[in-house]
Amino acid sequence: MTDYNLGEILLLSFPHSEGNKETKRPVLLLAETDKKDIVVSKITSVSQRSKHDVAVEDWQKAGLLFPSVIR
Repeated sequence: MTDYNLGEILLLSFPHSEGNKETKRPVLLLAETDKKDIVVSKITSVSQRSKHDVAVEDWQKAGLLFPSVIR
């Protein structure tokens, strides 16, 4: 599909529910399908909420602006 690697952090555009704007958000690339789709996990600077959230240890090195978790 792309020149990206699994485990890479990507910046993707997500549409607002009103449909008139988009916001770029970081995601972790988890998988690619044979139908040229990708599976991602959200990355957020909202603090850890559950045992399933994973802290990004080297968040600055990963290119993130704030301490973040993968949710």
